[in-house]
Amino acid sequence: DAKILLVGYPTTIKDGGCFPYQPILGNDATYLQGLIDRLNQQMSAQAAAHGATYVNIRTSSISHDSCQLPGTRWVEGFVPTSPAFPLHPNALGMQNAATRVLATLQG
Repeated sequence: DAKILLVGYPTTIKDGGCFPYQPILGNDATYLQGLIDRLNQQMSAQAAAHGATYVNIRTSSISHDSCQLPGTRWVEGFVPTSPAFPLHPNALGMQNAATRVLATLQG
């Protein structure tokens, strides 16, 4: 009777990037986020196809990407300013993910 949740990926970098703040060109930033979005779409489809529940954290993380200032961003940049791997959620991003998971379980 377990409920299986598949948690997606957050918004990593805004469309067009924020060069030179993050050292990735605008077109490359858009391409990178597009790949992450495609991965989220596939994860959502696979969750639905196999009786799992997909948890979308991308939408809630918009405006909290690696281009934002520390304290606002939920995803670290290429050079992290808080304990996290580059281009991965920091503590604030993981708190957002936990909030979305709990909301999904309760809803």
